[in-house]
Amino acid sequence: MFYSNLTSAIKNKDIPTANKVIMSEVGDSIVNDRENFIEVLRSSNIHIEDGASDSDIVHSFIGELPTNDDLMVNTSYYVNHKNSDLNFDGSRDIDGLGVKACHKAMRMNFNGYSNAGGWGDFANTLAQTGSGIYQDIKNKKNYVSDTISKQKEAKKEVVNKVLEQRQAQVDAKNKQMLDKQKTQRTMLIVGGVGIIILLGLAIYKINK
Repeated sequence: MFYSNLTSAIKNKDIPTANKVIMSEVGDSIVNDRENFIEVLRSSNIHIEDGASDSDIVHSFIGELPTNDDLMVNTSYYVNHKNSDLNFDGSRDIDGLGVKACHKAMRMNFNGYSNAGGWGDFANTLAQTGSGIYQDIKNKKNYVSDTISKQKEAKKEVVNKVLEQRQAQVDAKNKQMLDKQKTQRTMLIVGGVGIIILLGLAIYKINK
C-alpha cells in the first residue's frame, strides 16, 4: 500500500500527497514501532526522552523536518525499511529508488522545487533505468513553500494517523475483554448445566 500510494502520487507530480503518504507512515510508527522511530530522531541529532509522549515526538519531528536534512534522509530510509520485504535469512532489501524518492518528496514539499536538487533530472535518470513510475516528472519551476503551512499539513497527517492507531489499540483491547467475558459466561453456563445434571443423577439414584 505504501509503495503503490507513493508511486501514484509521484506519477501525478503530486508532491503534497506524496508527503502525506510518508507522514502517515511516521504516525503509524510513533504508535507501533516507537523505539525504532525514536532512534531515527536521535540519529538525526534530535534529543528525545525514552518516555516522551506522542505529542512530544510529533512536535520534535515536525519542528525539525523542514531544516534537518539528516532527519529527511533517515526518515526516508526508515519508512522504506519498514515497508520492505523480509528475506529468508531475516534481512531486508531496501529500495534505493524508494529512499531517494521519499527524500526528494520531502525536500520539495518543504523547501520548494528550486531547492530540490533537480527533481526533473533525477526522474529522467530513474526513467532511463526502466523505472517508469517517475516518467514525465520534469517540472523545474521556481516554487517556494510556506514552511509554517507545510508543517501544519504534515503535523495534521501524523497526528491523525497516531490517533487512528491509538483508537485501534483501544478497540482491540475492548474486543479482547468482550471475548474474555463471553468465554467466562460460556464456562459458567456449561458448569451450571453440569451441576444440574449431577444433581439430577443424585436425586434419581436416591429416589430409585
